[in-house]
Amino acid sequence: MIDFRAMREAALSGIDARLAKEPEALELRFERARLLDALGRSAEALAGYEDVLSRDPAHFEALNNLATLQFKTGQARSARISYQTLVSRHAQNPVAHANLGFVLLKNGELPAAREQYSRALELDPDHVEAHKGLGLILEMLGDTEGSQAHAERGFRDSPITSVPYRGIGRAPEVLAIVSYSPGNVHLQHYVTPDHFGMHKLVAEYFDLAQPLPPHDIVFNAVGDADICGPALDVVRTLVARTTKPVINQPDAVAATTRVENADRLGILPDVRTPQTVELDRATLAGPDGPAALANHGFDFPLLLRAPGFHTGEHFERIENQADVAAAANRMPGDRILAIEFIDVRGEDALIRKYRAIFVGDAIEPLHLAISRDWKIHYFSADMTESEANRAEDEAFIADLPGALGARAATALEAIRKTLALDYGGIDFALDRDGNIVVFEANATMVVPVPKSDPRWNYRRSAVDRIHTAVRELITRRAAV
Repeated sequence: MIDFRAMREAALSGIDARLAKEPEALELRFERARLLDALGRSAEALAGYEDVLSRDPAHFEALNNLATLQFKTGQARSARISYQTLVSRHAQNPVAHANLGFVLLKNGELPAAREQYSRALELDPDHVEAHKGLGLILEMLGDTEGSQAHAERGFRDSPITSVPYRGIGRAPEVLAIVSYSPGNVHLQHYVTPDHFGMHKLVAEYFDLAQPLPPHDIVFNAVGDADICGPALDVVRTLVARTTKPVINQPDAVAATTRVENADRLGILPDVRTPQTVELDRATLAGPDGPAALANHGFDFPLLLRAPGFHTGEHFERIENQADVAAAANRMPGDRILAIEFIDVRGEDALIRKYRAIFVGDAIEPLHLAISRDWKIHYFSADMTESEANRAEDEAFIADLPGALGARAATALEAIRKTLALDYGGIDFALDRDGNIVVFEANATMVVPVPKSDPRWNYRRSAVDRIHTAVRELITRRAAV
């Protein structure tokens, strides 16, 4: 068995010995930073890349690797600045443009990301990552034909990406199945090379005649049932071909569409779900849109949402009939979800949106966002400047049943059992009667790492606990 970690440690010792004789050797300094990066010693690697750049500000590999590591370690803003610097110093390098496009895409800046990916393809028409990224953007913009053309060029020769375990000895090999479309479980903090080996397989472009990569466990990371139906069909076929354990059975994921969740969760005791109906965008965008909504029993205000989008994108509150067509015309795709608006303001006029993560049989509190705005997300809520709001958040993280009350905690457990996901989560509020009001419940719930600000120190234990719980779940199931 090859011990890659030992090999890298030996190589690092050799470079240190050479640097003792040639302390100004720039490429040795870069190779040292690269090995530290490969060994997972991120802080030292970041310092090493910065040291190289202090000596050669235009060093392409050091600047590119610095930006990549910044992004991996949760420093998205720093990564963006570093990639922008990379583009300014290496404007004719397609890799620089594709990597900047990637971080812009992750930040939801679709026009800017599209521009960078397009520039990368001007410089290199066969750039695989640029085709992948541009195809994903076009998918999000509703251009299915254009998306498929780029996806075909991006994935036809490489539907599987392998990342070896970099620890000592042997670790479980995870087969992570993902969709080309957005809406996957974010695995980067769970399936890391410090803990597992991984083969990531893109469902839509895998040749079903080929054998599966070697694996000890399958993690079905296809999570958004509203847009990933074809990918889930492939997952069903793939998991039927393995005897290994599967995290998130595809049938359980497929049942988490917003419409189906509204129907099956809304009948649970002490749970409320908004009426949710999927309608043709063309109908809502035309003169018969208000009548179609009325036929389904909707009153105003109501919510319109494009399936597959998150963080409030293509999600609008409609106040009256006159606003329906314009809002529908602003949304991508052929389908729109009409959602009942449930007022969950407390007596203080504040909205409290809770997020909890399901890992195995456990419910892990993640955060509480408090705001006066109906469209509430943690990053835009009134948390940074409000010590009182952060205190509420901290109390929820420390004691979920105490913060919600026994009745709501019991209802939350019923939701977890009904979803039957090994990994998933829920965004919800409490109405004034103490019922859980479900906003969203599926496998795509993100566990964001808090920014490096002392005000968020209390949140780190919750995030670390979830990361550890997921890794333990994978290890435990793989051992079975």
